[in-house]
Amino acid sequence: QGDNHYVPWMNRPLVEQILTLSPEIRAGGLMLPIVGECQVYETEKGPSGSLLEEVVLVTDSLHAVFDMKIIAGDAVSFSNPEATMIAQSTAKRFFGNEDPIGRLLTVITDGVTLNFSVAAVFKDLPKNSSIPNCIHANIGDINKGVWGNNGSSGFLKLDTPESSARLGTLFSERSG
Repeated sequence: QGDNHYVPWMNRPLVEQILTLSPEIRAGGLMLPIVGECQVYETEKGPSGSLLEEVVLVTDSLHAVFDMKIIAGDAVSFSNPEATMIAQSTAKRFFGNEDPIGRLLTVITDGVTLNFSVAAVFKDLPKNSSIPNCIHANIGDINKGVWGNNGSSGFLKLDTPESSARLGTLFSERSG
C-alpha cells in the first residue's frame, strides 16, 4: 500500500501481455540472464580457446528499447533463433580486428551446448546500463507460455515521460 514499486523481474507471458496494453509503448523487450559465466569459444577454433563470458537471452525487440548502435552486421538478422549480437568489447576478445559477422560461437552452460552465428556487433553501452556488454543470444521460444519462470527482465520504451505515470496507474488497476 502507499508507494508503488515496480521491479523488472517477471515472466515472459506477462511481458508479452504488457507490450499490448497501450499505444504509448513504442518498444519493449525481454532479457533472461544465464546464471553464471558460460564457457564460450569460436566454434571453428575449438574449445582450447575458451573464455568465460556472460550470456543473456533476449528478444529481438529488446535492442530497439535502448537504441543500441549497430557497428557491424544488422539487427534484422538477429531475428533468427540461432543468431547472436555481441558487444564491441566481446567481439574484440574473440576475433581481434577480424570481421565477426557470420562466425560461429559455441556456448556451454550447465552441460548444454548451444551454437550461435554472430549477426551483429553493437557499440558498448555505458557500464551503468541495465543491459550488459556481453553476448546477447536470441531467446527464440524459450519460456514462451511459461508463467512460472520469473527470472526475466522486461523493458519498455514509452512515447513520453508522462506515459510512465499513466501506465503505472493502468498496471495497478489491472493487478488489483
